[in-house]
This record gives sequence, structure tokens and C-alpha cells, in this order.
Amino acid sequence: MANISIAHLENLDPVVLSESELKAVKDACRNELDRTDKRDWDVKAVLKVIDEFVEFCTLLPKPENLLKTRTGQLVTHRTVLDMEPEASLELVNLDPYTAEAKLIRDGKQGEVRIKTRKLDEPLWKGKELENLMSQIKDNMERLEYVRKRSDIEREIMQRQEKWRRQIPDSTRQIPPSEEPPPTYY
Repeated sequence: MANISIAHLENLDPVVLSESELKAVKDACRNELDRTDKRDWDVKAVLKVIDEFVEFCTLLPKPENLLKTRTGQLVTHRTVLDMEPEASLELVNLDPYTAEAKLIRDGKQGEVRIKTRKLDEPLWKGKELENLMSQIKDNMERLEYVRKRSDIEREIMQRQEKWRRQIPDSTRQIPPSEEPPPTYY
């Protein structure tokens, strides 16, 4: 056996070994174990246990091998269809005046619960509320988020008349009436 000097552990600096250095250390350990007296213990069985333990330690931190529950059962990936009812139940069962939101900041996602308090009385009332509602309606029309009902009904009637004119009178099964069909019931 070669002379090997072993430093005390407290004198060793921590080192991260490269792949080739790890392989060299493993090979040296195997060679040393192969040279030991084989009458006392089964070297190959010990090496097999060590290899299996190393493989276990390599596989353990992978996400697909993590245990999600305390039951000891592996939880597989869940589908959206599976999680939707659960999420809707959570939202329905939130305390009153509570909101839940998912936020993304700096690429990290997190959930936030926001608690508000019930307003004692409305912020606007009377003439202030009427002015605010009027401004909102005007802005919605100006920005074309909404249109007046009369404009929409006029447009529908124009389209229907245009379609009626495209159908020849001889093929019409229902005689044309003076009144257009209702736009709502």
C-alpha cells in the first residue's frame, strides 16, 4: 500500500470537486476496498449499497420525486380542470371583504390576501353621485366603450332592410310588412 498522509479534518479547506476528481476519488475508494480482507465482509454488497444510496441522493431533489403530502404518497402533476373547482371553493369561502390575488414581481409569483373594511356610508351621494355617473357615461360614449341604444337599433334596422332588398320578391315566403321585426323581446 502506498504511503498516504491524511490531514486532520479541521485542517482541510472545503473544496468542490470536478467530475474527473470525483471519479478519481471513487476509483481510489473502490481499489482500496477491493484490497481489503474479504473474509470479514462482502465488499461488492457494500459497494452496491453505496451506489444505490448515491443514486437515491441524486434522484431525491428532482421536482418529479418530491413528496407533496405527509401521507407518504407521491402526488402527480394536477391538471387545470382538477384545480379549478378547488380554487373556486377557496374564493367562495373567503371571509367577507377579503380579496385574493396572484402577483408577479421580479419574475417571482406569489399570492396576496387583501382585507378591506366595510364602508360606513357611500363615498358619493346626491348631486355628487349624479355628476360622477354623468361623467362616466359621457366618457364611455366618447371613448366608444358603449353606444346609444337608439343608434344600435337604427343600425340593425338598416341591415335588415338591406338584406330584405337582396332577396327577390318571387322567392320570399313571408310577405314584407311595414314594421321591422322586433330587436328584442
